[in-house]
Amino acid sequence: MTKISGFAALLCAAAWATNACADEPSAVDTAGWKAVAGGHGTGCATDATPYEFYVHEGDPRRVAIYFQGGGGCWNSRNCGLDGQKTFENAVDDGDRPWLNKAVVGGILDPANPANPLREFTIVFAPYCTADVHLGVRTERFETSDGKRLDIAYRGLANSQRVMDWVTQQYTNPQQVFVSGGSAGAIPSPIFASQLARHYTKAQVVQLGDGAGGYRTHRLAPQLELWGATRALKHDPLYSDLDVATANFEDFYARAAAVPNLQLAQINSVEDRVQLFFLAQLGHADVKSLAPLLSADIGDLRKTNPKLRTYTMPGTVHTVLTRPDFYTAKVDDVALTKWLDDLVNGRKTTNVGDSLLVTGAERLQ
Repeated sequence: MTKISGFAALLCAAAWATNACADEPSAVDTAGWKAVAGGHGTGCATDATPYEFYVHEGDPRRVAIYFQGGGGCWNSRNCGLDGQKTFENAVDDGDRPWLNKAVVGGILDPANPANPLREFTIVFAPYCTADVHLGVRTERFETSDGKRLDIAYRGLANSQRVMDWVTQQYTNPQQVFVSGGSAGAIPSPIFASQLARHYTKAQVVQLGDGAGGYRTHRLAPQLELWGATRALKHDPLYSDLDVATANFEDFYARAAAVPNLQLAQINSVEDRVQLFFLAQLGHADVKSLAPLLSADIGDLRKTNPKLRTYTMPGTVHTVLTRPDFYTAKVDDVALTKWLDDLVNGRKTTNVGDSLLVTGAERLQ
């Protein structure tokens, strides 16, 4: 059996993480990337494919982990039983960096000299579980005419497997960067807080891309359906999370207590995908994201004045892994320069605050 580190043992102590701590599978080098099998207990929502993640080895003292986005589902319609599914359910060639460079552009491109992370070891965690990387249970959806679909929400086993592997391979990094786009942005403060508490001497930076405007009371039922809220209670930092009212801003508010962790967000002020998923939650009448995003940022700054945000104009959803990452500039501040300063602990400002508006109340 693989020896489990103290950090991994903490995660594996909970029933929901035990299966993610199986023997270390072999990894295969492929065009500079290494594919690592998820192993026992990991997998995708419909068992379409096994789970695996990818590593591009760089400086072992500087480690970056990126959690992929890709939607989510919580009812028979958006899980695809009697409607259009709104999530990816496989890890396949479209996710493999050596076959699809589109998924590892921007900060995940180690060959670009303008990339602030070009010297980092980069870990790319695909997403195929429809549960913002946090689920721990299986749900059966049924229709009146007898159709059935089982969705295995086991994103937490996948993500904890990734972090368990990282902490075993890289024992003493000086810098750790934890990021994610869309669904991968949502849990990134949780995962960053866990790594910051493990690597207490490291400088840990978190950056969520494209998930800052979900200001609604309707998130708690989804987190409960996925089993996420109760599972997170095994982590002392989230033990008092209220199952009935939990929301994504709670993840940031609790992570702010970790002293060696810098939290940050990037958002487009009218992100069309965030508006789409608000409509999926029953808020189809919401036509502008800006008031919701502005209020969420305002609340988070009250609990954590150190929080840094980069707000962009327009409707584009996520930027960190796109070619736009290298051309984006707001208020004469290039995104590449802002991120370089953030990652390396230099003084940064909040960019794009001129785009923020009067905040809105949390949606009912």
